[in-house]
Amino acid sequence: MRVGIVWQSEYPWDVRIDKMVRSMIKQGYDVSILATNKFNKDEHEKYLGADVIRLPKSSSRLKNKLINLPLFFNPYYITRIKKLIDDKNLDILIVRDLPLMLAGKYAIKLSKRKVKLVFDMAEDYPATFKVMENKSLVEKVILKNYKLARILEKGSINISDMIITVVEESAERVKRINESKKVIVISNTPDESFYNDNMSIDIMNKFSNNFNIVYEGNFGKKRGLETSIDALQILNKKINNVKVVLVGGKEEEIDYIKKYAEKIGVIDNLICTGKVPYSDLAKYVNVADIGMVPHLKCDHTETTIPNKLFDYMCLGKPVLVSDVAPLKRIVEETNSGKVFNWSDCNDFAEKVIEIIENKEEYSKNSIKAFEEKYSWKHDEKVLIKELEELYKNI
Repeated sequence: MRVGIVWQSEYPWDVRIDKMVRSMIKQGYDVSILATNKFNKDEHEKYLGADVIRLPKSSSRLKNKLINLPLFFNPYYITRIKKLIDDKNLDILIVRDLPLMLAGKYAIKLSKRKVKLVFDMAEDYPATFKVMENKSLVEKVILKNYKLARILEKGSINISDMIITVVEESAERVKRINESKKVIVISNTPDESFYNDNMSIDIMNKFSNNFNIVYEGNFGKKRGLETSIDALQILNKKINNVKVVLVGGKEEEIDYIKKYAEKIGVIDNLICTGKVPYSDLAKYVNVADIGMVPHLKCDHTETTIPNKLFDYMCLGKPVLVSDVAPLKRIVEETNSGKVFNWSDCNDFAEKVIEIIENKEEYSKNSIKAFEEKYSWKHDEKVLIKELEELYKNI
């Protein structure tokens, strides 16, 4: 089977695409990835056994921006996708996320090959625009316009041969848009590349005297990190050396959260590591007494699931999550931790205490959930099975 993946960012690296590529290469598939080329890298490269093909180089900054603009009508993308289809004799084209779906469909029509089109909806893309701050006028009107994105999303779903979502709530939303479409769930679960090397004595020693409530991943408005900082005012009186440990974040985001903690008098209970290499991420998660996902409720968080939840589970960490629908369902289904009322710091603190009282049980249940359902070895089987089924129907 010959599979192409279209990705609107630089590659490598993307954890979801990496997992898919490894799984498909293991099955003997011929895999190619078309990616952007903002930094004028070589236009061809081999990575994880797949061919990485990049958009054309350009010494002109303006032309470089135009070439790499992830819009469905971008002629550079359309021509390169068509070339990918023809040169590789593709059977299946997977387009990651919304912006380039129509470009993929148009390229297939121009090619005239019988290629199945798969829409990998790693998130509710239009919903991200609703919570996005500091958008320029062009972004508000065209590039990141929520209403236009919803129209584009509906059209993209309708032209797909199969849609991949990351969680059941997202699959249900897609079915409400077009119930006739084939929709599957391939979640954001970790594979062995995440958890095989998960111990560092140096990192463990840095955190060994603390009670660590760990968060890993991106910061931002919808992440709800302020709730955990507010809760420190309560927890500081009940737990010795309690720390909120934030792994990741941009410099300006870290500065903001530190100032927030300082303002309410809990700066000594906050640790920000900054960004760490992905190869070290599990080592930081492993210092956690609790892994937290304090996301705020919004359209985006109600239909997606973060990698971090399953990262915590695979290392046997009790989890504390807000009552966003997918998080609540999974944690209650697996009894792997506690659910607090989103943005309620008092409830957050109460649930931390409740986890401490049954920490060993929640830890065992986290590992059990990972081993029995929420690991890539299970998602991989679904991915390969559904691709094989799609291939049979070409």
